[in-house]
Amino acid sequence: MMRCSVRGMVALGLFIAIHHAVAYGQAPILDKVVYRDAKDGSTKTTEGLLKASSAGFQVFRGDKAGEPIHPKNILAVTIGDLPGVERSTIRSALTKEANGEYDAARTIYRDLNSKAGLDERTKRHLEFKELLLTNRIVNDLAPGAEWEKQADQCIRGWTNFLLTQPSGWELWPATVACARLQIERGQYEDAARTWNRLSKNPNMPPEAKLEAALQEIDLLIRAKTAYSTATTNAAQLLKTATGTTKDRLSIYELTASHASSNKHGEGIAKIRQIMNASKDPTVHATGFAMIGELYLADNKPQEAKWEFLMIENVLHHDKEEVFKALQRLVTICELQKDDDKVRRFRDRIHTSRDILLE
Repeated sequence: MMRCSVRGMVALGLFIAIHHAVAYGQAPILDKVVYRDAKDGSTKTTEGLLKASSAGFQVFRGDKAGEPIHPKNILAVTIGDLPGVERSTIRSALTKEANGEYDAARTIYRDLNSKAGLDERTKRHLEFKELLLTNRIVNDLAPGAEWEKQADQCIRGWTNFLLTQPSGWELWPATVACARLQIERGQYEDAARTWNRLSKNPNMPPEAKLEAALQEIDLLIRAKTAYSTATTNAAQLLKTATGTTKDRLSIYELTASHASSNKHGEGIAKIRQIMNASKDPTVHATGFAMIGELYLADNKPQEAKWEFLMIENVLHHDKEEVFKALQRLVTICELQKDDDKVRRFRDRIHTSRDILLE
């Protein structure tokens, strides 16, 4: 079993470092958000209070809101003041984290969150940190029955968090983390349900809900048991989709419908036409992944392997597609009883933790 560790970073694409400043005489410390500019790809930094709402993931300075940021473009968040939490205590937890004392750090966050009178934002973030540390502990376990048991417990923790927290920017990385563990456990339909909940959350902005809906369709296809639902969902979203999103949805709709009808070759040819007409790397990553899924559905694992290798070796800009491709490559090599390749791809996941999670 593979584990994609959350070592030194927030699972699923967000690096979180907490620096609390409630010392007397100090000016309030604001959240520091590093993000990728959607227009030119440059890295920028802003400070304020990070919030997520139906209007977007935005950084506020007083009542003034910054431009919305797509959650996939948020590269790092350094949390500022958390009301009711002593700065020295948070610093102690951070030190233990840095030293690999995950259980001790987790205990600090748990104890802090047990205090009475904490506001909603503080309690949500402390619970989020506690679960992240649990995820780190799970990811450090050796493969086997104990890892599976601990991973399932962590999934239940993330699921409860996502069911009980109606809002907050933490919902995005929590969803990513939960879905990744579910994928590692082979629970593709459960992972699809995890993304489905986010796609229907009224406190999330449209762009986040749309991406969540695309992830749900992707995982329904990989589950191989819900092609009809995936086809219907993609067709519905295609009615209003444009640009790159339209191309991705078209690829999903073709994959699901042609897998369902056992017309795998026809679907592959049509997907390649979309890929050839697009220069967008995200469209190409989706295309290679879905062609790989069609080959797997057609019982052609060797052909599927080449498609997933394209993602791993060439289109590695998309961390989530790389993660899912590596998972599929291990599965294929296990089917082919190629133990050397299984070890190679498992090692690739191990050595690529920073790439996958930065």
